[in-house]
Amino acid sequence: MNSYLRINTNTSAVVSSVACVLKRIVINKKGASSNVLNVYDGAAINGTLVASIDTTTAVGDIEYDIALNRGMFINIPNVGTAADVTIVYK
Repeated sequence: MNSYLRINTNTSAVVSSVACVLKRIVINKKGASSNVLNVYDGAAINGTLVASIDTTTAVGDIEYDIALNRGMFINIPNVGTAADVTIVYK
């Protein structure tokens, strides 16, 4: 069974504090003005950066299906208007 986290603000969040699988990222509504979504392998921003997504270009699904061995942390810096995104993981 997959789990998910929906975010629609410029924020940082621990998605999982233990190993997990990033299944997909869904951009539900585009961000604006250089807004990005950063995904880290780890439970904090000092983890390994595995994805940096420009949320201003398009809506839709980005499939990953990758193992994150130390948990998952996401960061949407306070730049531009935040996108509405859903993180799907297992």
